[in-house]
Amino acid sequence: MEHLAVMHHLLDIENQAAQLVADAQKEADRRIQEKEEELRKHYEQVYREEANKWEEEYQRRLEELQNEYRRLLADYERELEGRTTDITTFCKTVETYLFEGQKA
Repeated sequence: MEHLAVMHHLLDIENQAAQLVADAQKEADRRIQEKEEELRKHYEQVYREEANKWEEEYQRRLEELQNEYRRLLADYERELEGRTTDITTFCKTVETYLFEGQKA
């Protein structure tokens, strides 16, 4: 009978060991999940900060370029307005280039 008691005692110890391993695995899984969530939140925060920084830089540069474009366009329009149009000379020049040498 004593050998049965020893066997039961060993089985109890094995069950306790299995329970300890299962508990340790649950604790490890909980800690891993907790850390993953913490790191995900940190990543999202850093990502948002960087994305906002780049968006602000993009908007600032876009505004600069749009202002430069408007300034250049206004300068060009002023330059065109300051020019005189001489249709007679233009027509003579076109006629010279297109029809010179074709006189019959």
